[in-house]
Amino acid sequence: MTIATRRANGGFTLVEMVVVLAIPSYVGARRNAFLPEAENALSELKTMGWAYYLQYGTWDGITDANMTASLGFQPPDPAGSCWNYGLEAPAAAAEIRLVATGDAVPAKCALVDGGTVTLVLTGGGSSTSSQSLP
Repeated sequence: MTIATRRANGGFTLVEMVVVLAIPSYVGARRNAFLPEAENALSELKTMGWAYYLQYGTWDGITDANMTASLGFQPPDPAGSCWNYGLEAPAAAAEIRLVATGDAVPAKCALVDGGTVTLVLTGGGSSTSSQSLP
């Protein structure tokens, strides 16, 4: 049986099967490779957030707009970063939410576009994290 005959019968070659089975794993591995950048930056923000809380006994005064000035956080170089960083700290809140949101710029980051990595710090001293990737 020749390759042309097999193709006419609708069969797949071994190479075609391997490629079809390997692509989802490859895409997932590439997407997960971008997570450490967000996790490291949020870990840094966590340390700065706890320091602020220990000094002032509250998260009042921290906003997304003044995050750099209040905490001293310098996000990774925006030209090469796949994530945008922000925080949510409602007035008199018992917790602060640190968020990394995936961005499609630069193009290498398209796999995490719209994804989020969240780290929540509570006044009681605990923290929880979660991820949501496209």
